[in-house]
Amino acid sequence: MAKSYRFLYSIQGWEDLQYEYRPVSNRHNKYYGIDRTLETQNAAGSISSLCARCHGDYHQGAGNIASLPFGTSGVWLRHPTDFDMGRASSSNEYTTYNNGAGANNPYSVISPVATASTAETMNSTVYAAADDAIVMCLSCHRAHGTPYKAILRWDYKAWPGGGYNGCAVCHTAKD
Repeated sequence: MAKSYRFLYSIQGWEDLQYEYRPVSNRHNKYYGIDRTLETQNAAGSISSLCARCHGDYHQGAGNIASLPFGTSGVWLRHPTDFDMGRASSSNEYTTYNNGAGANNPYSVISPVATASTAETMNSTVYAAADDAIVMCLSCHRAHGTPYKAILRWDYKAWPGGGYNGCAVCHTAKD
């Protein structure tokens, strides 16, 4: 258990001791994620699997995801988790995550992503390696609550106008 993320049994990752104080691209928590290639594949050890302990495996199961490869066609029943945005085609909106250029995009602390890497180093960029831009539950939600609907990280409902569209960090063509 001492090797698990914040002593959360079997969850992998690394914690930055000052993450919530002034989070930036090179000072943040590192969340472990698994790039599921099958809709019924288990994501054990990922931060999303921790959420699933109470909320059920909300995003897994036959018929819940669109056709693969990721981001190319179909309609999602629910927003995906445990999928690497790097699998999207090179012309896809996800390749410019956080206003990047498609390689070594700056890591966003507003809409964080998980990584399959278990190395102690923090990833300050994404798309620098395979499986380093994995969508997870915490990409959109905060574990301990927010003032926004559905414990989202931002005020999506008031956008445009008074809110912030944090969805556009990943969905760069939709802002």
